[in-house]
Amino acid sequence: MTVPGGTRGGGLSVQEAIRAGQRMVNLPVALIMLAGGVCGYIFLRHSLWIFAVLFGGIALAWMWWAFAVRRWWRWAIEHGADPNELQDEAEDVKLIWPRGSFLYRRGGVFGRHDHDPVLPRRERPSN
Repeated sequence: MTVPGGTRGGGLSVQEAIRAGQRMVNLPVALIMLAGGVCGYIFLRHSLWIFAVLFGGIALAWMWWAFAVRRWWRWAIEHGADPNELQDEAEDVKLIWPRGSFLYRRGGVFGRHDHDPVLPRRERPSN
């Protein structure tokens, strides 16, 4: 069985998972940052506090990203997306940090206990 997007044997295609990740993760991040900028401009345009509001918007957006990207990753894998292809495509569209980068190693996407998301949970080394 082939689903629209091209997976063999059913399940979620990587392209469908990436599109969903853009909607579930990156769209809210952009809206949060935009809202922070607009609010800062409207209410604080003649004050130095605008920088605090802008920084707060970026920090809030980053927290949303860290929360949402984990949920999206689990959802995509549970619905049949190939983890290796998903990793490559998600890196290409800047949805997640590249494997091996500083933020990837620090748990920026998958947390301290999920260092390699392509390995099934039972095969991950315990630290």
